[in-house]
Parts: sequence; structure tokens; C-alpha cells
Amino acid sequence: MASEQMVDDLIAITGRLVALMTREIEHLRAHRTHEVEVLQSEKAALARAYETIVREVRKRPGLLATLAPAIKAELAGKAQEFQRLLVANEAALRAAKEVNERVLKAIADAVVASQKDKGGYADLAAAGSRRGPRAPTAAPGSINRTP
Repeated sequence: MASEQMVDDLIAITGRLVALMTREIEHLRAHRTHEVEVLQSEKAALARAYETIVREVRKRPGLLATLAPAIKAELAGKAQEFQRLLVANEAALRAAKEVNERVLKAIADAVVASQKDKGGYADLAAAGSRRGPRAPTAAPGSINRTP
């Protein structure tokens, strides 16, 4: 691949990753996880393409020095924006994970609490049980049969 084409591809792929990660962060912050799932296959493909092109650029150490100042500035700007979004994306993913864990724990706690309130037959049958309604008992009494 020609050096100029390689740099153009790197700029384009980085730009697409920036746009995709921006959408992903917006979806995470709005708790639209179903929208995040839709982006994952494209994100994985772009990440593989980015990794491949970066590996190729690194094989040519003098390449970046030969770039025109405007192209060098554009590439540097995209790289900085990408790095900033990586940090923001990680923070948004962690926050979404924590929210999901708290919701799941609250649901599990509610299920456990609701199960504690329900007694079964075993609770009533146990000797000396104080839980549940007590079975009616006969009151002691005597019958006087004398006229």
C-alpha cells in the first residue's frame, strides 16, 4: 500500500471510530444499551482495521516525517480526539456497568425479601412454631351432669 493511501486510510478509519464512539457514549449515558449492542460489530471491524493500519505505519518509521504539515496536523488531531474518546468511553462503560449491577442487586434483594414473607406448610407444622396463624385449640372446660 502506498504511504499516502495508508495515511489517508488511517485518518478515515480514526474518524469513523471517533464518530462511532461518540454515538456509543451518548447511548450509554442515555441508558440505551440496546443501541450500544447494535454498534458492536461495526466497532470491532473498525478496531481491527485501525490496528492493522497502525501496525503498517509503524513498519515505516520515516513515513510521518514525510507528511505535509496539514496532513500531519489532521492525523494528530484525530489521534488526540480518539484517545480522549477512549477514556470517555471507558468511563461511560464503567458507569453503565455499575448502574446495571445496582439494578440487578436491587431486584435480587427484592426477590429474597418477598420469599422471606411467604411461609410454607412446614412453618405451620413445626413444633413450637410461632410463625403463621395458630391452629384453633379447644378451651378447657367441664360439664356438670348433676340435676
